[in-house]
Amino acid sequence: MKAVIPAAGIGSRLKRDLLKSLTELPDGKTILARQVDILKESKAEEIIKRFPDLTFVYNTDFETTNTSKSLYACA
Repeated sequence: MKAVIPAAGIGSRLKRDLLKSLTELPDGKTILARQVDILKESKAEEIIKRFPDLTFVYNTDFETTNTSKSLYACA
């Protein structure tokens, strides 16, 4: 499984100097670390079952194309 996690948000409403993805949560992990952990532990089928209201887009040529082509498939 491949995933895209947008992580460049500055989190201006949080009024901090860190990127939003680097904000620590109560368990001491950052938002980004938690997202990565969840993806590592999960399989694509489990994620799809758990979030049926989301749209999942597949790049059937993922083996011969790059990330930008996968993102383009979402458009």
